[in-house]
Amino acid sequence: MSEVKAVANVERKQYDLEEYAKKAEERKEREAAKQDGKTVKQPPPLKPKAGFGVPQREWLSARDHDLRLEEGTGKRTLIDKSTDGKGGGAWECLECDMQFRDSLSYVAHKNGKKHQKMVGVSMRVQRVGISAVKAKLNELKEQKAMDEDAKTREIELQVKRKQLAWEKEATAKRDAKTAAKKRKKEETRRTEEHQALDTRDVRAVPTDDDMMRIMGFSAFK
Repeated sequence: MSEVKAVANVERKQYDLEEYAKKAEERKEREAAKQDGKTVKQPPPLKPKAGFGVPQREWLSARDHDLRLEEGTGKRTLIDKSTDGKGGGAWECLECDMQFRDSLSYVAHKNGKKHQKMVGVSMRVQRVGISAVKAKLNELKEQKAMDEDAKTREIELQVKRKQLAWEKEATAKRDAKTAAKKRKKEETRRTEEHQALDTRDVRAVPTDDDMMRIMGFSAFK
């Protein structure tokens, strides 16, 4: 029985380093030509390592500002498809220099990994102990009490303003009524004076008998 010789039919693939380096340079040139005249934003530099389990960016935390999504409710926005890519959407992320056409994609981008990396925030949440949780709950409780006090003061101020407005309106109506009474009384007084003058003038006019007596014609009767 003849022996079967083993044949190495699997060869390791050889890569042409010069060819791939050339392709990389061409890709860089195309990207540079594509982004010519544009300012490419870069994420902030990483912090030095502080130990195992600590990210080199800021810990992920709750958003401390309002995205003001309700400002675009019920409004229409004209989208301008310009050549430089600006104005391509109603929502714009200034940190990443991107535009979006609806609020859902805008919020998804804001919460995404790419945006968090651009603003220097890690997607990891910091672990805290019970004392930190209690302190946070106490802080929220105090903030809620302050908000309720401010709301109560605002309501009291509004009630006081309404009372002042009502009092001012009632005073104005009372003054107007008093002034109307005075005008009516003055008009009545003037009317009575005119009537008295007219009566006195009528009584002062001599009658025919008076004229005849003055002229001496009464002896002929």
